[in-house]
Amino acid sequence: MLLSNQKITTMATPRQILANRQNARKCRGETTPAGKARSSMNALKTGIDAKSEILPNENPVDRADLTARFHSSLTPATPEECLLINAMIQAEWLRRRYIRMEAAIWNKELDGMELGDMDSPCLGIAFMAASNVLCRLNRRQNAAHRDFRRASNQFHSTRAIATKPLNPKLVSFLISAKPAPKTSSAISQSPPTRRVHTRMRC
Repeated sequence: MLLSNQKITTMATPRQILANRQNARKCRGETTPAGKARSSMNALKTGIDAKSEILPNENPVDRADLTARFHSSLTPATPEECLLINAMIQAEWLRRRYIRMEAAIWNKELDGMELGDMDSPCLGIAFMAASNVLCRLNRRQNAAHRDFRRASNQFHSTRAIATKPLNPKLVSFLISAKPAPKTSSAISQSPPTRRVHTRMRC
C-alpha cells in the first residue's frame, strides 16, 4: 500500500479547544485608555490622507452632533437612504477638517512675518512655500464637495421617486383597460378545424 505525501489534518480534541480558548482570553491587546488610543492610530499617517473619521485633535461630540442633525433633518426611511446620509456626513466632516487645515498651514507659514495689509509680499512668500501642500489640500476639498453633492442628489432623487404619487389618469386607464383583441397572426397560428365531407346519395 502506497502512502501519499499529502498532509493529513486531524480535528482538535476537546482538551485542545479548551486550551485554545483559555489562551485567547489572555490576549486582549492594549488594556489602558492610553494604549487603546495609541493602537487605534497605528495606521494614521498625515491629516490630509487620514482614513480615520476622527483625528486626535477633533472632538467626537461634534461628529455625533453633526450626525444627529443630518438624520433628524432628513429622516431616512430605508437602509439606502441611511447610507446616502452617512456619505453626506462624511463628506461634510472632511470639508470642515480641510478648512481648519488650510488655516493652520497659512498660520504656520506666516508665523514670525511682519504683516501689513493684504497686499503684503509676505502672503506671496508664504503661498510659494506651501503651494504644494495647498494644492493637494484643494484637491481634497473639491473631492469632498463632489462626494457631498453626489450623495445629496442621489438621496433626493431616491426620495422623490419613493414619494411621487401616481397619475390618476394612468390609474383609471389601467383599471378600465380591456384585453387587446387577437391579431391576424394569432388567428393564423390557431389549430386548424377538422372538415367533415359527406356524400350525397342519388
